[in-house]
Amino acid sequence: MADLTKLRELVAQSCRVLGKLNLTKEPSGHVSARVPGEDKVLIKARGPEESGLRFVSARDIITVDFNGKKLAGDDGLDVPQEVFIHTWLYKTRPDVECVVHV
Repeated sequence: MADLTKLRELVAQSCRVLGKLNLTKEPSGHVSARVPGEDKVLIKARGPEESGLRFVSARDIITVDFNGKKLAGDDGLDVPQEVFIHTWLYKTRPDVECVVHV
């Protein structure tokens, strides 16, 4: 089992880097990471108070399966509409460990 706490923080940190470098219009963009050995993904969620990528914390990262179903994450956080871009890549490319969509 992967250290999901560390992986969740890495996804959040990646979002913050993209935001601080102004590589996307705020709050647009999603970063995800494959959960090693499982058909699951950690991905930046959509929430009621999105304040932009530069402010993403580990709490903003949810777990979804390869069908886009939310498996874990804070209440009030939703699966992003773009989840299927990420899950399709993970399904078709087992070598892909991370997806950035901005």
